[in-house]
Formats: sequence, structure tokens, C-alpha cells
Amino acid sequence: MNITIIKRDGRKVAFDQSKIFNAISKANKDSLINIEELTNEIVSKLTKPEISVEEIQDLVEQTLVSHNFFNTAKSYILYRNERNKARDLGSTLIQTVSDMFDKEATEMDSKRENANIDGNAPMGIMLQIGSELSKKYALDYSIKPEQAQAHINGDMHIHDLNFYDITLNCCQIPAGKLLKQGFLTGHGFIRSPNNINTAAALICIILQSNQNECFGGQSIPMFEYDLAPYVAKSFIKDVLELMDYEVSVENPEELKQLLWAFYKAKGTILPYANRVNDVKDWLGTSLTPSLGSNKLDKILRKAHELTEKQTYQAMEAVIHNLNTMASRAGAQVPFSSINYGTGTKEEERLIIRCILEATDKGLGNGETPIFPVQVFKLLDGVNTKPEDPNYDLFELSCKVSAKRLFPNYVFLNAPFNKKYIKKGHPETELAVMGCFTKGHSIKVLNTKTYQLSKVEISDFVENYNYKDYRVWDSLEGSYVEILNVINNPETRNFYQVTYDNNLVLTVTEDHYFPLVFKGRTNVKDIVPGDMLYRASMVKATEYSAAYIQEVKKLGIQAKSYCLETASDHFDVNNVVTNNCRTRVIGNNYDPENEISVGRGNIAFTTINLPRIGILSNHNLDDFFKRLDRMMDLARDNLLDRFHLLSKKHVYNFPFLMGQGVWLGSDKLKPTDTIEEVIKHGTLAIGFIGLAECLVALIGKHHGESEEAQQLGLKIITYMRDYCDRVAKETGLTFALFATPAEGLSGRFTKIDRKKFGKIKGVTDKEFYTNSSHIPVYYSISAAKKIKLEAPYHELCSAGHIAYVECEGDISKNIEAFKNIILYMDKCGITYGSINHPVDRCPVCGYVGIINDTCPKCGRHECEP
Repeated sequence: MNITIIKRDGRKVAFDQSKIFNAISKANKDSLINIEELTNEIVSKLTKPEISVEEIQDLVEQTLVSHNFFNTAKSYILYRNERNKARDLGSTLIQTVSDMFDKEATEMDSKRENANIDGNAPMGIMLQIGSELSKKYALDYSIKPEQAQAHINGDMHIHDLNFYDITLNCCQIPAGKLLKQGFLTGHGFIRSPNNINTAAALICIILQSNQNECFGGQSIPMFEYDLAPYVAKSFIKDVLELMDYEVSVENPEELKQLLWAFYKAKGTILPYANRVNDVKDWLGTSLTPSLGSNKLDKILRKAHELTEKQTYQAMEAVIHNLNTMASRAGAQVPFSSINYGTGTKEEERLIIRCILEATDKGLGNGETPIFPVQVFKLLDGVNTKPEDPNYDLFELSCKVSAKRLFPNYVFLNAPFNKKYIKKGHPETELAVMGCFTKGHSIKVLNTKTYQLSKVEISDFVENYNYKDYRVWDSLEGSYVEILNVINNPETRNFYQVTYDNNLVLTVTEDHYFPLVFKGRTNVKDIVPGDMLYRASMVKATEYSAAYIQEVKKLGIQAKSYCLETASDHFDVNNVVTNNCRTRVIGNNYDPENEISVGRGNIAFTTINLPRIGILSNHNLDDFFKRLDRMMDLARDNLLDRFHLLSKKHVYNFPFLMGQGVWLGSDKLKPTDTIEEVIKHGTLAIGFIGLAECLVALIGKHHGESEEAQQLGLKIITYMRDYCDRVAKETGLTFALFATPAEGLSGRFTKIDRKKFGKIKGVTDKEFYTNSSHIPVYYSISAAKKIKLEAPYHELCSAGHIAYVECEGDISKNIEAFKNIILYMDKCGITYGSINHPVDRCPVCGYVGIINDTCPKCGRHECEP
């Protein structure tokens, strides 16, 4: 009988017996097997004229097992699986490439144009192909099956699969070192700058270059210290030019060296207070005989004024550049952070003051800049009390943050941070990556009409049918499906109202009310007879008295927003969401280098705590056994990832390693592996949903009962002890991470609700609570929230953040803002932020709380 084989792609070919013989030969692990006889037996069982490849392979397996050739059967099955994975991977790649090459942007979401990428252009095509292939390759080949399945099932989450065995997460960059020695970006050597303007520009290039080689945030931990020498250089340059204008300087180079020697000896040169006389005495009169004392005094002060202006311009350029310049293959601006606040020299203080003032001014049209994420470091004796040298800068930071949301604050006084600090060594001060939660603009695609638009995320959440849209994710290189929209409230009581031809409006206590009332936007201010307007409608309708009474109960206040997407990411202001609060200071591998500079997180994997709580069925002994198994799995995944990355070479990271950014990499040759130096980094086990886990275990979360708080601390202490134990066993810096990922919170919840149904207080909302936060839907005072969350900060050695939500215009009460920050400091918080509503008038650029009418230009909310 002539037999036809049906291949997997549907093609039909003639049967070839030798292929069965060859396959068994390659798999053979049994000495007694007669391959030719076995092949004939298999062929004799082929009774159909047409048969698929899969059917023949099944028959081979069955025949081997029936003859007890188990070793060969196992080898054949493994070989078959590997071939299937390779075939599947190839099929995915071919399909992706085919779609990207053959379909126009009007046919394919992943090729839509956004602000940075044209989907029909080469970069857009390459990003999509690379992302799809890399994720699938990681799950099928790089990650062990048990770990991959745990990720897919939602037991844990392996972050940034796209980059699994490609690169590291984040880095605290030694910018001062790079500026001093110069650096190579691949297109020529950049020499050390001679003024603050050039140095500031190079800071941006450094962040951009390093971002191209890491998948996470990039931070400069010693911002004011790194830039201070270039403020001094600018001042010296201005002094020389002004002197030359007044009288020809016979030996300008000698004078320049004399001034620089003064700066090196004193550590500062800007002529505040009596320092004018210090500089004059240092210079003497021999170099400038024709300059009288008064002229020299004026020159020094004028040079100082010029330097101040240049420094402000330089800091303004940093903010503008970091909100516009592209990295990550042109897909987005760098996720950049800067840490400052403890530098007390005049040059350092000027840097701090100017970056704050430039942030306060905003971008070109008054927009609030989201990058760099700014972090102000608080330290007793430096900036926490009125008598401290930088207390004025702390007060300025509060004023700016109350208006612009930044800076956030890191608290060096916490004992677990302060113990690392060595006086005179700012590299031993804790620095962190930043995060943001407020809604800015997002890029969306209307899938019904294929129209692109850029909208405010809060407006999108409240006024769009998200099921009709896709949102841009530059890590995917495509527009991705929106699975859910999340508004982070303090309460969640729903009220439904019928209006306008039986349309139903649902409002909650946590949303902006999406309607405007005669000069009043807060529902609590509605009175009988008020008219209802939708911003996009002209028509108005009057509410019933009964409805007015019902809605008057509400007090509406904006909170933070998030989208849950199919890819777990989306772009905000053309920047992929990447909330990060990474803490890198302890160094188990090298205790002599317990510093922030030149180090970062290698990777992290997050555990789904609520699921363990549900599965334990109120049994704490069972809970900790299950937690142990999951911690083991996360540990193994991180170690596997570390070993994969450790095989990379310096030449794979021409900037990060090649220019000595990462600690110890400057001692390596291009062909060396990076194994030894990345041991300076951290491997973090993260967690999400402590609150829901506690509810699953004992019926209450840690904001509701002392028993829950103590159990929460017991769980997180257990996890921290596990990380410390693994660190001791491996010699690596394993740390516990309070995972901040909003999208992951939604992903876990969706999977668990499908698996377990709706469980009150656990899976009945759209997201799990981030890390060990008190749930946002639970009403609690700011002071109590801070006090309850603070003990977890010491336990989370890889990073944690505390958020406080403030209603109304906090910029009108800077003293209250300052007191909240100082209370965080007192309670032992590691990293904190105050969120509050920020509005901006599109006409005049006013920033603050805008109700119905802009207080500056009088524009009505409904006007274009």
C-alpha cells in the first residue's frame, strides 16, 4: 500500500521508512534493541493510506514501551519535545516576520504609528519581532519547565521575560567618575567637560547610553556631588573672562591653575559671604597688579551671578532632555532617577536649588515633568532641622513636590540605612530608583476606526470604553489589549444614576466626577436645581431631588490610575510603565563595597502571596510549607538567571561594562565574562498582596487588626530570613523586594478569580494590593498608615515605598506636607512619596487644583 504522510503544515509527502529507522537510532539507549525489526513492526501497523506525522510518532513511542525499551522511549520523547519546541519557535518567528513584512499598518495593531515609532519603519518591525521571539525562547528554552509553568499559572511572576538572558535590570551610575575620565559611547571618545552646561548634557547621554544596555531604571545616586566640580569650572572660566575684559591677563593659564588649586584645597570656590575675601587673599595681588580690591570683588561676584544662571540653564536642560531624548532602540526616553539633598558645599547646594527651581517651572508649556524621577535624601544634621545647612533646600523641595509630585524622599536616618553611612563618603548613602503613579498622557488606538490619539490617562479611564481601544507598549513594540482599568481608591462604594434617555452613570467615591456642575465639580457641593453637563455634550438635564440627596453623600477626589494590559506594560508620556523603588546598599559578596554607586539589581521574581493564603485554607503550618516551596522555586529561578547572565562578556555591554559603569568592570578585558562583577548586584524575591493574603488566612488585613499586623510581620520576616539564609549559602546578595507592579497585581487577581471564584476581601476586586501596603480602599489616617507600614521597610532589603494620598490642594499647606515627610522619617520609612491631585490649564499653563474655572485665566472647564 502506498502511504501518504500529512506534515504539520498540511503538505502531503510520500512515506519514507528510513526516517523511522533514523529517529530510533538517534534515540537508542538500549543495547538489546533491534532497530530494523522494530521499524518493520511499526510499518506493519500503518493501515491507513494517509497518516499524520504526529500519529506515526505516537506509534513509535507505544511500540518502544510495549517492548520495555523504556530508556529509548524516554530519549525519543525528549527528542520529540525539543523538536516540537524548536518547530513552534520557528513557526512563531516566521508568522511574526510574515505579518510585519506583509501587512500594512492599517491592518495590524503592532505596526501602528506612535510618537516614537512608525510601525512600518524598520525599528518598529525589529522591536516587535525581537520581543515576541525573546519571550517565547525564554519560556521554552531558558527557563526550567517547573519555573515556566509557575509563571504561566500565576504562582509567581518572572519579570521582563523579553530580557531574561540578555541583560540586567537597573544600575546606580557613577556619573562623576565618567565625567572626570571621559567615556566612549561607540562613536568617538567624549572628553571631560569644562563647564556645567556640557556636564549636564553629558549626564543625559550617560543615562541614555546605560539605558540601552539595561531593561530597568537608571539612577544617578550622587547627582550634586558629581556635577559640583563643573560648576566650579564654569565659575573659574567666568572669572578669567571678566578679568581679561577689565585688564589683559598676562598668564591666564597660571591664574586658572591658581583658582583651581583654591577649589581643590577648600572644596568650594563660589564667593558667598566672606569667601570673596578668601579668594582675593588666595590670588594675592601679583597676578593682577592693575586690579584694585574693589574691582576684584565685583568680578568675583559677577562671575558668581553668571555661574548661577548657567547652572539653572543646565538643570533646565537636564529635565527637558530626559523627557524627550530616546533610548532603548528609539522606543522611549530613559527611565531615569536622580538622588540629591546632602551636599552642603556651595556648588552642591546650587545644583540642588537649580534642579528644584527648574522642576517647579515645568516643561515648555508648564507641564509637570515625570523624568528624571527625583529623590531628595533626608539626613539629620544636614537638612531635617532649621539649624541644618540644607534645611532651606528641604523646605524648597516640599514646595516643589506639593506642586509637581517630585521629588520623592529617601530617609537616611532609618537605622538600617544610617548604619552604612561613612562621613565624607556620599557613595555610602542609600539611593533609590524612582516611581510615579499619577496619570499622564497615553497613546491609544481605536480598534473600530483605526484612529490614533493621545489622551490623559485619567480622562481615558473615566470617559472611554476601553474595550474599543489598545494602548501602546514600547517593550512589546505594539499596541496591546487592555484587560482592565484600575483606579486606586481609598473607598469603593458604587452609586448608579439614570440620566439623559435612561443612560446610566456609575460614580464611586474614588473617581473624579466626570461631569461639571455650575461652578462646582465636587459632588458633595451639588444642590437641588444644579444642571448636569458632560464635557462633550451641549445638552443639559436637571437631576431629581432624590438623586441630589443621594449624591450629596459623596466626596469626590482624584486618585492614581493604572491599566492592566495583555503585556503587563503600557507607556505613559511615551515611557513604558516601570515603577521601581530598588534599594541597593548591602553587599554580601563584598562587604568592603557596601555602597550604592556602580551597582544595581540583576533581576527579580515575584511571589503571589494571596494564592498561597487561599490554598492554605486558614492553616498557618500549611501556609509556611507552601511559602517555602515557592521561595525555593523563585530562588532557583534567580540563580538560573544569574548563571545565564554571568556567561555574558564585557563586549556584550560596551557601555555598562566597557566604560566601567558597573563596579569592578573597569578591571576586565573585553573578552572576559561578567560573572565576578555582577556578584556585586542583588537578586530579589518580590511579593504582592500581603493584605489579601492575610484576609484569606484570618479574615482581616493588617490595617484592620493587630493580630493581622503581627501575622503580616511574621510572614515578611520569614521571607527576609529566607533571603538572608540563601545569601549566606550562595555568597550572593539575595534580598526581599516589595514589588510595586500595578499591572502584575491585576494579572494575579484575574488568574486567581478564574481559579477560585470571587472571595470577599481577596479576589473580589480588580487588583491585589501592592507589596505590604494597607489596601487603598480602606479608610485610614496618613499617620496610622505610615506607622503600620514602616516596620516592613526594614524587612524589605531590596526596596519598599510608602505612599500617602492627600486630598485637595496640598500646595496651599506646605507645612502639612513637610510634617508628613518628617513623620515618615521619624517612623523609619525607607522611601516615601505624597500623591495629590495636579491639574493644568491648557490655556495659561496654571498648575494646581482647578475646579470649574481656572483661577489664573478664568477659563471654564467645558471651554476648548
